[in-house]
Amino acid sequence: MTKLTLKRQKNIIFIFSVVLISILLYLLNRHFLPYMDDWDYTFAYTGERPQNIFEIFYSEYRQYMVWGGRSVVHIIARILLWIGDTWSDVLNTIAYVGLVLLTYFIANRQKSVNVLLFFLINILIWFSLPSFSQNILWITGSANYLWGCFLVYGFMALYVSYFFDKEKKEKDSVFRYLVILFGGIIAGWTNENMGIALIFFLVSFLLYMRYYKEKIPLWMLWGLLGVIVGYAVMMLSPGNAHRSQSEFMVIHKTN
Repeated sequence: MTKLTLKRQKNIIFIFSVVLISILLYLLNRHFLPYMDDWDYTFAYTGERPQNIFEIFYSEYRQYMVWGGRSVVHIIARILLWIGDTWSDVLNTIAYVGLVLLTYFIANRQKSVNVLLFFLINILIWFSLPSFSQNILWITGSANYLWGCFLVYGFMALYVSYFFDKEKKEKDSVFRYLVILFGGIIAGWTNENMGIALIFFLVSFLLYMRYYKEKIPLWMLWGLLGVIVGYAVMMLSPGNAHRSQSEFMVIHKTN
């Protein structure tokens, strides 16, 4: 058996594994019905289902002002609930497989196809999460954690890919900087834990590059700035202060 034939077989097995996992996740999504916060995000602040995307953004604006700052992932949750079960199941499946593939390619970059690693990543996700169903299948939970991780990992992958790129030919442009800045804002505006973890990762990554005398392109600094801005916008939302004050008053009344 030639090396080319063996490589082709590994690629076929890998593609088959991705399809198999995709089908499994889609079936799990199909059998997981909306509940709890799903109803709140379907009808919140309007009293009825949103008729268009503008009403979704209006509902999230209201929530940003009175309840919390996780606008990016909550908009995703509202859109998934708005488009209906079939499409939300498909998109949730794509997000999960995308997250696994991002993890796989970061861990296995520049190496041969490793089907075992792909399955190990799926197994670790299954057993390491506090609640697989609530983090991956439940619409509100998946928007907060699955989709949040997908956005964060996608942004991290830009930095990792550049580090391992042997040629590293960069074309600086204002448009590139603005896109990276906007992407950083979105990634930092996911949720409180992932946002601060992403900032820590990027700072550590840049210090690592500096230590090994790697050139740090300007877009990486713009990306870090975007993440910090997005995280600040989330944390400084009026809704966070309002909710903290309300919960503080409830606790003291109870005691």
